[in-house]
Amino acid sequence: MEVFEHRRHDGALVLGRDKVLSLGRYDGTSQNHRHGRYIPRLLYLDELAHGSYGLACVAVYSKTSIMKLSHTTTFFDPYAVCRAANVRSGDTVVDLHCGHHGVCTLPVAELVGDDGRVYAVDARRSALESLRARAEVAGHGHVETVWGNAARTGGVPLDAELADVVLIVNGLSFLSEHLEVVKEAVRLLKSGGRLAVVDWKPTGTIRHGPHITRRLSDARARSTCLVTGLRYEGDVPVGPHHYAFICQKP
Repeated sequence: MEVFEHRRHDGALVLGRDKVLSLGRYDGTSQNHRHGRYIPRLLYLDELAHGSYGLACVAVYSKTSIMKLSHTTTFFDPYAVCRAANVRSGDTVVDLHCGHHGVCTLPVAELVGDDGRVYAVDARRSALESLRARAEVAGHGHVETVWGNAARTGGVPLDAELADVVLIVNGLSFLSEHLEVVKEAVRLLKSGGRLAVVDWKPTGTIRHGPHITRRLSDARARSTCLVTGLRYEGDVPVGPHHYAFICQKP
């Protein structure tokens, strides 16, 4: 099958929308002609860089390079967020609205280890397929993708009080039912569990992320969490483009 392709400025191989074989699936191995050896390649949806139909096939040499596939991780440190949420080995973590890249999903999977469990939740099946492929390549068999609607209380098919930590990363700006998203996070948290919220600051002219009118201020996001009964624990410095904070369920 002939595939239209062109090289992005960073060397990633972009496949045209009319020639897509699969969305977000592991693409096996391909020959690296320069070095004469086989390397794994990953086919994934790169919505931020190429629009809703853009795909990239990127060479993957290690777990570290898989982490670097996401452009959004250059805007904040996901490990700083996970450490602030006190993610520990053996924890159960739910990443609501994980997205195609799963900006925090793979880092948190690394921190909880094989004895832990990570549930990556999204309402877009293409996002779950993409993330499932990346977790497979990274060797994280303890990551489970879950189709669910985080914007409705009870919309995620997981048991109540399941999670030690729930992550809402860039979710409040993309989902309009902010209070319902937080209520679903509270339902999933154990007593004493922690909620980490990361989102875009409603300032600046950066082209990535939601439109400036859709972004919540950190004050509004915090108040949305507090009305559900969560206890505010503190802010997390994550850079100029995002804010982050931690709350705890009593």
